[in-house]
Amino acid sequence: MIIRHGKVLHDWKKWCTSAEFDEQCALYDKAPIDKASVDTVNDDIQIVYISDLDRTLQTAEKIFGEEDFNRTALLNEVPLHSGFDIAIRLPLSVWNFLGRLQWLIGNKRQPEGRKQTSKRAVCEHDNKA
Repeated sequence: MIIRHGKVLHDWKKWCTSAEFDEQCALYDKAPIDKASVDTVNDDIQIVYISDLDRTLQTAEKIFGEEDFNRTALLNEVPLHSGFDIAIRLPLSVWNFLGRLQWLIGNKRQPEGRKQTSKRAVCEHDNKA
């Protein structure tokens, strides 16, 4: 089984400079989850794969209890950075749109592009197949 994560307890700033947006992304990646947003599972599941982000571990422990999960960075969410450097505050939606557009076209400003994400997914699949 592959799981995602519960609701992240992070209040995003609605307007950010590029530096503030990058800081918000880093805070989001370290924020805990709302454990009430996660249901438990009673199925007999043998192996659980999760990303190496803390929020996914918290979610897995809420669902399955403390187990030995298969953690891998290959399942991490696509990282996102501001689309350019600017001291003017822009709406959060603009930063997200620009970052995802840059991810889609493979802009070097983003730590990972679409092709790299696809390779990561194929690598994970091939390693577990």
